[in-house]
Amino acid sequence: MRQSFFYILIIFFTLSSCKKEQPYNRVELAFSTDTIFFDTVFTQVGSATRMLKVYNQTNQDIIIDRIYLAGGSGSDFRLNINGVPTNEAKNVFLPAHDSIYIFAEVTIHPNKGYLLREDSVIFIQADKIQSINLIAIGWEVFLIKKLIITSDTLWSSDRPILIWDYVAIDRNATLAITEGTKVFLHRFAGIHVFGSLRVQGAPDSLITFTSDRLEDDYQDIPGQWGGIVLYPTAHDNNFSWCQIKNSIVGISVDSVLDTVVIDHSQIIHQSYANIFANNTNVNVYSSLLADAGWYNFAAINGGRYKILGSTVANYYTWGTIRTTPAVAITNYYIQNNQPIYVAPADITIINTIIYGSLDNELILSPAEPWQNFTYTISHCLIKTDQTYQTTASIINQNPLFSNISGFDFSLSSESPARDKADIDIINSLPAMLRFDINQADRLADGLPDIGAFEWQQQ
Repeated sequence: MRQSFFYILIIFFTLSSCKKEQPYNRVELAFSTDTIFFDTVFTQVGSATRMLKVYNQTNQDIIIDRIYLAGGSGSDFRLNINGVPTNEAKNVFLPAHDSIYIFAEVTIHPNKGYLLREDSVIFIQADKIQSINLIAIGWEVFLIKKLIITSDTLWSSDRPILIWDYVAIDRNATLAITEGTKVFLHRFAGIHVFGSLRVQGAPDSLITFTSDRLEDDYQDIPGQWGGIVLYPTAHDNNFSWCQIKNSIVGISVDSVLDTVVIDHSQIIHQSYANIFANNTNVNVYSSLLADAGWYNFAAINGGRYKILGSTVANYYTWGTIRTTPAVAITNYYIQNNQPIYVAPADITIINTIIYGSLDNELILSPAEPWQNFTYTISHCLIKTDQTYQTTASIINQNPLFSNISGFDFSLSSESPARDKADIDIINSLPAMLRFDINQADRLADGLPDIGAFEWQQQ
């Protein structure tokens, strides 16, 4: 009897032990997405990291026998599984009502043309198999690292340019960029001009300068690269029909002797300034300066500046509270809290909108009250709490932009800026002012509008 009872206990504990060692059922995993998509990845350059979340939505703990990258070591993709950089993991424990993270990244190796790469992450539980797709589109680029241009050079739209750190243009060299060329810049990368930079886009084929982060989440984010800097030896610089976005300072101009011309261009989404000038000469025609952390247009230490037929709009909301006006121009610098006069300032602002979220979006500030500082403001719409002498201008009336949150600063049908621009200045500079930033004829109805955008009937 005792012997039988002993055998019964052994069988009981054996069965109990077996049951404890196998509490894990084969269940259907849930995922945050069924496809991890990498849109437009530059060849030879790692992409942004994508995240996949794997859920156990049941009441029981589970073991995933194997998680692995189907393409193995030959894949362009790489994984980090539950905090471990690896393309394969076994016996991954996933508690009830819990989750794990898998991160994926990709590097597409050089090839010709626009590339497509595919792979998948496989999940195995005994005979149960699930998978998540990995898809990346690649773009072959002309990759530039620490390049100094010493002779005349042409960049065309044959393939995109990717600047990894910097390009410097020697004082005796010219870099010409033709219409439709796309220039992408890596984090903190910049273009340094000691000679000549000629950016010649076209109305239907802009030249673009932007970040190499091409995901949708990064399209409007400021401060992703350094900017374009023109040094004192720079000469014959112009920016026509281009877009400069997502940098720290769009264009910096330091003591350049001749005039930098910017026309029919969009300079937007900079973390500090769209244009920053020091004792120099800059003319802006039919252009949009928008969304900057400090200034849309700032100039110090004097100089000659024209802003004609343009829209300067600032409603910056990217993590900092803006306290500086959209346009600020001085003829001095500050030392020991005192203004130190440097050089005369001569300002012309005509047919231009200067507006934004602050009470004052225009500061003209001489070292001494209006000494060595002249200005003309005519046929403008301006938001300011200062008293400036103006001609036929609209002060502190909302321009009624079409869609501020969508960065659409064209005019709505009810805008007070409609039909209020000066025709004479347009006729005097037809190459720069006759057509707006979208190539619409400002004189088609004989009543041109203030700003960079001529109102169009929808």
